[in-house]
Amino acid sequence: MNIYNKIISLISYQLSINNNKNLFCKNNILSINYLEQFLISYKQEILSYFENEQKSNLLKYLKKEIPLIFYNINQYIDFTNDDLNLLEIIYSKLLKDIYYLLKNDICCSMHIENILKHHYQNLACWIKQTNPFTYELYKNQSHFLSKEICSEYTVETQIKVLHLPLNNLTEPVLDIGCGKSGNLVKMLREYGYEAYGFNRIMLYKTNYIFEDNWMDFDFTPNKWGTIISHLSFANHFKYNHLSGNLSTDYAKKYMQILSSLKTMGVFYYAPSLPFIENLLPKEDFIISRNTIGNYNHGCNNKYYSMLSSCITKLGQKRRFRTAII
Repeated sequence: MNIYNKIISLISYQLSINNNKNLFCKNNILSINYLEQFLISYKQEILSYFENEQKSNLLKYLKKEIPLIFYNINQYIDFTNDDLNLLEIIYSKLLKDIYYLLKNDICCSMHIENILKHHYQNLACWIKQTNPFTYELYKNQSHFLSKEICSEYTVETQIKVLHLPLNNLTEPVLDIGCGKSGNLVKMLREYGYEAYGFNRIMLYKTNYIFEDNWMDFDFTPNKWGTIISHLSFANHFKYNHLSGNLSTDYAKKYMQILSSLKTMGVFYYAPSLPFIENLLPKEDFIISRNTIGNYNHGCNNKYYSMLSSCITKLGQKRRFRTAII
C-alpha cells in the first residue's frame, strides 16, 4: 500500500472515531494516539509525499469527503463552491502544520493536540460562518449529535407525491436534488424523455446526471420544459424560511428556477411553498396544489395535510388570452 492510500486509511479512521461529535462542544476529547503513532511510523514517507507537491490530491479528497460527514448529520447543512474553497484552505493549513512537526522532529502528543484543537476551532468557525443556524441548533447540545432523517425515495413515491403526468411532460426535464442514484431521471429517459438531474452527492456521474449545488447551478432563462424537486430544494427553502437562515438567497434562487422554465413549462415540487407562491403575479404563473395525505401531528390529535405544487409559467400570448377569458 502506497503512502497516499495509507493516509486515506488514517483519515477514514479519524473520521469514524469523530463521527457525530459536536464541534461546538468545547470539552470534546481529542483522539490523537493513533495519529501520533502513524506520523512517527511513516515520517519519511509523509515528508517525501508532501515535498513532492502531491498534497493537491489529498486536498481534493478531503474537499469531497468532509462535507459528506456534515450532510450525514444534518441534511439542511449546505455548502457552496466558495464554502468548499474555504474548507480546502483550512485543511491545507492542517497539512502544513503537520509537515512542520515532522520536518522539525517535534511530533509529540502535546504539539499534535494543539494542532488538532486549532483545526477543530477553524472547522467550527467555518460551519458557523457558512451555516449560521447550526451554531444556534447545536451550541447547547451534548458531545454527540443525533442525525436528521434523510432518504432517497422510490420512483413510484416521487411520481405519486408530485402528481407527475408521465405521458405529458414538456422537455427537457431537470430533476433538482435527484438523489445519489438519480433513479427518477433514469426512468424518465427510459420513457424517451430528454431528462437530466443533479445532486450534491452522486454515486455515479454521467453526461445527464451530475454533481452540483442548486445555489451554484446556472438556471439559464427559458431552457427547461419541466423542473422537478421532490423534498429537495423546496424542502430546504421551507426549512430556511422557518429558521430565518438564507431565506432571501433561496427566494432569489426560486425565482431563477421559474425564470428558467420555457413558456408553459411547469415546476413540480413538494412540499408546497405558499409563503412565496402567494406572492407570484397571477398574470405570469398558474399555481395548483395537490394533497399528499393527512398526518397526525403532536399530542392533540390534529391532522395536517401535506401539499405538493406545480407552477406553470405563462407566456405573453397566453397571459393575454387568459385576461380576455
